Amino acid sequence: MKLQYILRVVVLASIGAMTMGIAPRAHADVPEAMRALEAGDCRRAGDEVNKGIDRDDAQAYFAAGLMLDGSGCTRSDPAKAARYYQRAAELGDRNAPDFLGLLYGMGRGVPQDYDTAYRWFIHPRGGEVAGASLQGEQARVAGYAYTVAHLARPRVKYPRNAERDGIEANMVAVFDPASGHVSFDQVRANTVVGSNIPKPQPFVDAVSAGYAAAILEAPPLPEARSTRLTCRTPWAFRLQRVTLDEAVPSLGVATIGRTEIASR
Repeated sequence: MKLQYILRVVVLASIGAMTMGIAPRAHADVPEAMRALEAGDCRRAGDEVNKGIDRDDAQAYFAAGLMLDGSGCTRSDPAKAARYYQRAAELGDRNAPDFLGLLYGMGRGVPQDYDTAYRWFIHPRGGEVAGASLQGEQARVAGYAYTVAHLARPRVKYPRNAERDGIEANMVAVFDPASGHVSFDQVRANTVVGSNIPKPQPFVDAVSAGYAAAILEAPPLPEARSTRLTCRTPWAFRLQRVTLDEAVPSLGVATIGRTEIASR
């Protein structure tokens, strides 16, 4: 993972959750670590993370995992990153389970295991209920589907013309793990400013391209052909800030919601 991708996730997920009061036990020095990462000040980021870890703070452990997960601040060590993510998840950090699930899905720093990936992707966070758990082959197929969705997310680029014209969009990607086919439901687009006519197709094309790249990167799952699941992942394209600097203009960001999986 490149630093730019990690920082985008951190700012939109971690810091956003902290400032909204969603994540538990937020402390001022944890956002400072994120600011330092954005500025490329790795030493200060490490110092701020260490302060949080001394207090056994969930978000500090998550930030430590990010620093070891290919951030460019230190030598990449996904095995150590996994341990920090797991501790963060155990302490209630809302973002760590997805990052840990992706490590298991890809087999980075931990044994490749779609079943374990699935368990982390549905891990309860912030009091949320994950829903009924799948077992056996269905769990492995679901872990694969979650991994593909989370690999696709950073690869989906906001359509440049839509970003320029102030267009936002929502859709649900319906993924068939057996065939790799992606279809779309509930596709909507709207303008934020001006009188532009919303055109949702560029957003659909962007998500389709993201899934195609993710499928090529994810470890193959032969069992997918013997289990039929419908995997629905909400996507949202929003114009918002991607840095903590108020002087930086808003940019287009693609985010995903919780994947819903049902047997067919």
